[in-house]
Amino acid sequence: MLAFFVAVLVLMATKPQKVKFSSMVGFGDSLSDAGSDKVGLIANLGGGMYNVNPDSSKNWTTWLSAQLGFAL
Repeated sequence: MLAFFVAVLVLMATKPQKVKFSSMVGFGDSLSDAGSDKVGLIANLGGGMYNVNPDSSKNWTTWLSAQLGFAL
C-alpha cells in the first residue's frame, strides 16, 4: 500500500507534457466540412477542394485552422 502512495506522489510531482497538434480534421455536416479532398492520388494530380460556395467564403473550420496555423 505504501508503494501505491509513493507512486501517486511521484506522478503528482511530475509536470505533464504539453500536447502539440499539427493538423485539424473536420467532417460531418455542411457547417464543418470545408470540402477538402487533398489526399493521395487527388493531391498528386493537383486537386484538393470542392465546395458549392464561392472561394471567398470560409466556414468555421477553415477559419480556425488558418488562425492556428494548421493544415486542414
